[in-house]
Amino acid sequence: MLKKVLLFLLLSASCRATSGLTGTWTGRLESPDKVGVRFVLEEDAGTITGRVYWEDPKTLVFEPEGTLVGVSDGGTVSWRSESDVTVVGTVRDTVLEGTLTFPVDEEALPGTPLSARITLTR
Repeated sequence: MLKKVLLFLLLSASCRATSGLTGTWTGRLESPDKVGVRFVLEEDAGTITGRVYWEDPKTLVFEPEGTLVGVSDGGTVSWRSESDVTVVGTVRDTVLEGTLTFPVDEEALPGTPLSARITLTR
C-alpha cells in the first residue's frame, strides 16, 4: 500500500511540474526603454487566463495592469489583455519569445500599432 501512495505522490508532483504555461513569466520589452513586464498565467486545456504587470521605472516594482485571456496550441501562444495589449509567441521549456503589440493610439500615431519583441522566462 505504501508503494502505491508513494507512486501516486510522485506522479502527481510530476504532472504539476509540467503544467504548461502556468506560472510567472518575467522579461523586458526589446525597445529603447527596456520596460519590464510580468505575466502571471494559468493554462487549462489550451485556455490561458491571467494578469499583466508593468514595472514602475522609478521603484522597479511590478504594478498590476489588468487581466488577460488567450489560447495555447502546442508551443504557440497568444493572449490579449483587457487594455488590448496582445502577445503572440512560442514557448520552449522556460522561455517564451514573441511580440507584444500595443493598441493603436489614434492621437499619437494614427493607424500605427506599436510592437516590441519580448523574451520572458519562468
